Amino acid sequence: MPLEALAQAEVEGRGFRLILLDGHMPETDGFALAEQIQKQSSRTHAVVMMLTSAGHLGDGARCRALGIPPTL
Repeated sequence: MPLEALAQAEVEGRGFRLILLDGHMPETDGFALAEQIQKQSSRTHAVVMMLTSAGHLGDGARCRALGIPPTL
């Protein structure tokens, strides 16, 4: 559903400027969603930011691999 919302917003000319993701969401984690957004990057020019509440080892590396800048 999030990808559909992004696509619809772009079609309507009201694309998102910021996409805030949770790294550990229940159904699709934020990392997988960020990867899907990147695959459709022609549709969005939004800044993607990732939050991780659990601090899992390797989250920073996963963000860097997806081109999501680290934030503190």
